[in-house]
Formats: sequence, C-alpha cells, structure tokens
Amino acid sequence: MYPSRSNCDACQTIDNFLEVWMDVVDHYYDVLTVPPSVGEKGVAKTMNIFESSLSVLEEVLSQNTAPVESGGGDFLLGDMFSLAECIAAPWVQRFYVTLPYFRSVDFQNTMLPFGRTTKWMEAVCRRKSVVESKCPEEEMIAAARKYYVSYVTPGAPAI
Repeated sequence: MYPSRSNCDACQTIDNFLEVWMDVVDHYYDVLTVPPSVGEKGVAKTMNIFESSLSVLEEVLSQNTAPVESGGGDFLLGDMFSLAECIAAPWVQRFYVTLPYFRSVDFQNTMLPFGRTTKWMEAVCRRKSVVESKCPEEEMIAAARKYYVSYVTPGAPAI
C-alpha cells in the first residue's frame, strides 16, 4: 500500500497526493455544511471552490500517473492500489451519494472537465476490496444528515 522507503519517488507522490486530497475533502464538507442562512448562493460558492480543488487534484493525477495507453494503470501509482486510494475510497463513494442527494448535484456531470480524476475515481470504486467494504448508501446519507447537513437544496431528493 505504501512503497518501501527505497522508492522515495513513489512515497513522495503519495504524500503530495494526500496533501491535495485533504483539501478536496475539506471543500466537500464545506459544500455539505452550508448553513440555511446562505442557502443556494452559499451552495454555488462552495461548489465552485470544491470544483477548484478537483482541478488541482486533476493536475496532480495527470502529472504523477502514466496513462493506461502507455502501460500505466488508473491508480495514482499506475496499476498499484496504494495508500492514497485506501484513504480516498470512502470519500469518493460519499461524493457520488451525498452530493446528488443533499445538493442536487449531478456529480458525473461535475466531473466531466476532470477526465483523469474521473478515471481514477471510477477505478477506485471498481476495486473489489472497495466494493466489498462499501458502506450502504442509506448509512452514508443518515450519517451526513446527522452530523453535517443542516440545509438541503430545494428539489434535492433529501427533501
């Protein structure tokens, strides 16, 4: 999962990824925790910031991975499922469930400008260990409602 210290480049790649990833997660929570007082303007503003963090992630993934066409894989370290994917997998699953449910965000559409990140997220979600350990969607929604969401976008399924 984490390369041996003899492979410093791979370790540095994972460390750099995780630094960027934590910003993505923080901005995801900002989208979910928009207070009712700021409503849809707040949702739009925080979604723009979240999308900007996805753009940075796109750059990191594009710079640090070999495309499948050239013998690489869809994960951060090519075809090796790394610590980066282990940490990110639960959040990626949450993005696809909670953003549509609470914010009426078409996450597939949101990801269109981020081709490399989309391939990476899809590969993470298809990984057998990720599929087998996925939290049921109802539990993801219940936890988000309990701990984070105080405002639901009008027209979202959560209403």
